[in-house]
Amino acid sequence: ETSWSAEERSRFLEELLGDDRGEEPLFASSTEEMDPKLVEALVQLRDGDEPPRTLAVDAKDRGNRHFTTAVKTKKLMWYREAAKEYGDGLALCVAAAKEEATEDVVKKLESTLKANRAACSLALRNFGSAKCDAREALVADPTNTKAMFRMAKACLALEQWDAAVKAAQLGQFADLLAVAHKKRKDSEQARDKRRQANVAYFEALRRKGVGKVARFVSSERPVVVSQDDDDDDVTFPLVLEYPEVDVPFDLVKEARFEDTVGDWLGTVLETSEEPYRPLKVDVYVEVKETTPTFFPDADAYDRDCERQRGCDDKDDVEEEDDGAKIYLEVDPDEPLGAVLSHERFVLDGPVHLQLRPKDSKA
Repeated sequence: ETSWSAEERSRFLEELLGDDRGEEPLFASSTEEMDPKLVEALVQLRDGDEPPRTLAVDAKDRGNRHFTTAVKTKKLMWYREAAKEYGDGLALCVAAAKEEATEDVVKKLESTLKANRAACSLALRNFGSAKCDAREALVADPTNTKAMFRMAKACLALEQWDAAVKAAQLGQFADLLAVAHKKRKDSEQARDKRRQANVAYFEALRRKGVGKVARFVSSERPVVVSQDDDDDDVTFPLVLEYPEVDVPFDLVKEARFEDTVGDWLGTVLETSEEPYRPLKVDVYVEVKETTPTFFPDADAYDRDCERQRGCDDKDDVEEEDDGAKIYLEVDPDEPLGAVLSHERFVLDGPVHLQLRPKDSKA
């Protein structure tokens, strides 16, 4: 068993206060956030001679009945009804704190209500709200074991392994602590494997001569078929575009660094009509006028991969401005690897080549 001092408990709660990571609580996260007018209206609604603290206890009891009904019927609506009653009870605690001198009693009641509402949020899978309420419950009453249990459960669901371990240790929940330790270890092992894969991938591209690698803007990206320090087998997508005619582009899914542009012209344009014949076109590679940000090393590439992985909404990932494009002429007899190693070329997806008739004025 682990024994925590009051100072350690306080430090743990302070750490949690700074660890929201964008969570969106469904309910007000503290009684101070409640509109005083709503509190007053609620007291009037629960009209009678009963003091606010008694009314708050009544709201808690109604919430508990709704929660029991939810467990029995497995209907989520009852969890919502229970959460609403607990919220009403919290508003009444605000009024009670102003009218009564029994601050400790009100604080304990507030802690119970928040811990109960955290249980509703866990059942509704609103883990951010559950964590916020459990945390506030512990601020009001650090000895609230149920709040600490729900804090540990919420942190596990949010994959915040360190916080889950600390909460389970503080509450002395042996089973939860074992789960949190295992999850953290599994997460660390998975992260290590991802890092190894990201670093190996980046270094394989560098060994093939790619000078600059940026964030990939397409799911079509180079594939490391096999790795060997002396001879990496890497394929990449190649797009052949025909800007002067209204025809679809051609996609070569598995071009190799050793292939020449002329090889693929002969394959793709073998049956094409004039003027798009293998020996009658000029080839240009698309690059950006302003060199986009690229990764200086494998560690930077790995960190960016993790950051993108952590974005639930891919729209949240910052995208670099496309900017103006320029086209550099390519010698058809050179290997494609020479294109990818050009000082102006940054690999961020398929390699785009434009084919234009030799007599083109474009």
